[in-house]
Amino acid sequence: MLENLPFWSHLTDDQQQYLIRSAGLREYEKGQQLYDSSDECLGMIMVESGTIRTYIVSPEGREITLFKLSEGDSCVLSVACVLSEIRFETQIMAAEDARLRIVPTGVFDRLFRENVYVREFAYETATRRFSAVMHVMQQMIFAGLDQRLAEFLLERYEESGSPEIVMTQEEISREINSAREVVARAVRQFAKDGLVSTSRGRIRILDPLGLQELAETGR
Repeated sequence: MLENLPFWSHLTDDQQQYLIRSAGLREYEKGQQLYDSSDECLGMIMVESGTIRTYIVSPEGREITLFKLSEGDSCVLSVACVLSEIRFETQIMAAEDARLRIVPTGVFDRLFRENVYVREFAYETATRRFSAVMHVMQQMIFAGLDQRLAEFLLERYEESGSPEIVMTQEEISREINSAREVVARAVRQFAKDGLVSTSRGRIRILDPLGLQELAETGR
């Protein structure tokens, strides 16, 4: 996985060996906390398997999902102490069982200072994550709940290739940044409209074209 990093070929032999020796493997169970912004910097995260979720918590205690990382993704926001221009208070949790390769902050700091390609990777990756955050903010401000829910269901459908989405309404509410009760009402309306059918912990998409129209135009 280290060899797939964009800057790998631009490292010296010594830097490559230093990175190999230092990158540790950690495994997390679903729901386990990886990182809190009050913690010391975790390091650069690379996801070997599973999914992790980066989120913030509102003053009322509601979790707002900013972005998720899956197999092959990397994140440098948890080394914000290295990227001194960035202040990003987040929490990170395993959305499902996850296996991560983590480069300690001190190691990343050294490579960051020594190698321009590592710095380029760090800032490009941080920029992509901030773009994802801006998309979330735009959705929350400008898109209605029905649009966000329809878009989310279609995304899961496309990712899995299955019309059946195995998630609780509580989990969905965290994903689309709404209250569970609001999501429950929207799901009931979707079922009434013939867009989906529901069972305990599952939603089956019946009319993807109808959901697509709703995602694009709203009600």
